[in-house]
Amino acid sequence: MAALYAVEPAFQARLLPATTVLQDGGVTPDQMTLLAAGLSVGEGAALCFFPEHNALWHGLLFFLFFIMALNAIDGLLPRLTVCSQSTVRF
Repeated sequence: MAALYAVEPAFQARLLPATTVLQDGGVTPDQMTLLAAGLSVGEGAALCFFPEHNALWHGLLFFLFFIMALNAIDGLLPRLTVCSQSTVRF
């Protein structure tokens, strides 16, 4: 079985067209991070409050794959944009 790091370049290459569209739309890496975090909290809360709903559990694998894609896009966006430390605000 291939390690996750061995398939990462191919996975990122498949996400590059979507990343380019997001970059052209003005989406920032921070927005992708907040989206992934918010969706993860929402899914976790749904599983916590409704553990008897099997659809939530069956969809968990697809959800985690989607979150992994969002995190990969989060890493690709700075490579496509001019992103410097001086633009980061806390």
